[in-house]
Amino acid sequence: MNMTPAERIRTARLAAGMTQAQLAEAIGLDTKWGQSIVARYESGDRPIPRKRLKAAAAVLNLDPLDLI
Repeated sequence: MNMTPAERIRTARLAAGMTQAQLAEAIGLDTKWGQSIVARYESGDRPIPRKRLKAAAAVLNLDPLDLI
């Protein structure tokens, strides 16, 4: 079964041992809403912008294409 980009982001974050809040801060979402935004990316409710996708891939030591 193929995973959605939302599922790939969540799986990669968990494999890296990061919380949603930690990933949010690492990709530049250090506002009080950062964790909530990452949660929406992971649920598929909100598409992840290309800039954040590239940042998340870098933080998680992945190629951006691995997350889409």
